[in-house]
Amino acid sequence: MKEVVLVILWFLLNAFIGLNILILFEKKAYLFFLERIALSFLVGVGIVSIEMFIMGLLGLSFRIGFILFPWIVLFLYNIKFSKINLKNNLNFGINSLSKLEIALLLFIFFEIIYTFSRALIKPMESYDCVAIYALKSKILYLANTVPKEFFIDLGRNFHGVHPDYPLLLPLTETWFYVFIGAFNDILAKVILPLLMSSFAVVFYFILKRILKDRSLSLLFTFALVSIKQFNDYATIHVADLILSIFYSLSLLYLFFWMDKKKDIFIILSVIFSILSLWTKNEGALLTAINIFILLSYLLKSKATLNKKTLSKCVISLIVIFIFAFSWLGYRSYAGLVNENFNISMIRIEYLKSHFKNIFLILYEYQRQIFGFKKWNLIWVILLFLLVTRFKESVDKNVFYITLAIFLFFLGYTFVYIFSTVEIDFFLKKTASRFFLHILPISVFWIALLTKEDNMKLSELLPGVSIILLAKSLRSLARAGGGRRRIKRIIY
Repeated sequence: MKEVVLVILWFLLNAFIGLNILILFEKKAYLFFLERIALSFLVGVGIVSIEMFIMGLLGLSFRIGFILFPWIVLFLYNIKFSKINLKNNLNFGINSLSKLEIALLLFIFFEIIYTFSRALIKPMESYDCVAIYALKSKILYLANTVPKEFFIDLGRNFHGVHPDYPLLLPLTETWFYVFIGAFNDILAKVILPLLMSSFAVVFYFILKRILKDRSLSLLFTFALVSIKQFNDYATIHVADLILSIFYSLSLLYLFFWMDKKKDIFIILSVIFSILSLWTKNEGALLTAINIFILLSYLLKSKATLNKKTLSKCVISLIVIFIFAFSWLGYRSYAGLVNENFNISMIRIEYLKSHFKNIFLILYEYQRQIFGFKKWNLIWVILLFLLVTRFKESVDKNVFYITLAIFLFFLGYTFVYIFSTVEIDFFLKKTASRFFLHILPISVFWIALLTKEDNMKLSELLPGVSIILLAKSLRSLARAGGGRRRIKRIIY
């Protein structure tokens, strides 16, 4: 019971920090109440990890009082000067839910609870989890700061892999250990399910904002959280799911800003772009896609944009570039280089010798697209809609999301072609993770592209029921297998 209380308090504390950051920038309450709370947790977790890194550079120890001090000051500032009205209603209408909507909510809840239970069955035991993230978090927790020689030791003596990775997940784990006052690598695995469930709430309201239909929004939210690869990565405690969440939010809120021009949307896009950069090296490529999309939009719409809007875009780009170059510069100063891909690998001779790998790359892509066990039918549906509705997919309402998906595959294909890592190994180890990075965007794209169909959920009910039943049976079977594994461990 004590552990449950600590987890709830840690969630609320991060949400408190994130909420004060949102209030600072949100002039009017455009966000729904539950969306704001879930977003507050996601923002709070990411920003605190950056704060702890800066504290380490300044030689400060990771004490709860030191960590909370700037946010208490911000809270007092918001109380005195903030004029935002947070009485925006839930816009959910629980009393008016249909039977199908109740079923969808229950199954979403079931998937999330099942993900929590699977995550907490074992400590951090996967190779990447331990070698890339857990070792760093333990070093940071025991040192109670970021030691001056931390990055030097990572580059020279670190026994794990990828010492150059950004520190969002290790520092988030450290923050969790500091808060509970102990090193507990079983309880810390609650972090990713919390992030996943918070994102599910935000994703629902993002869909609700664009689809204007509660039932369809719940259906597509369930479609996302029930994808095996998506909820599996909330249990093994690596950073790919976090990158998927942060990048998706950065792009989707940019999409809403281009449509609505509300300041909070571009601010959220900037925040989550920065957090994407701070999560994994791949975040640099994904953030570059956002920058390209924003610049394309500005060039296309410059005649209709006023100076105030243009200045906000320029400031947003400057903030992203400052953070990106600060981190890349510090990483270079520490002598950390990514062995999978770096600028030195971009050579014409590599293009000539590696271009033959395009066939292996495309073969791996099709393995993922038709990998129903991991992805259900999501990539098949995306491919089908792209072929049959190509004209609609490049329409002004969908174009920038389509462009992001295209640039995503083009960018990762570029990385595979130029990388000097053995291609078979590289593809097998990373392709399924890379597909995860664009998964929520792809689900949103499908929802957006089929928006105008005006399908009645009553017509979809038989198919939905079959899907729900199949998901339930699969999850129950997996849960039964998990119980048998636990029994074997105990006995």
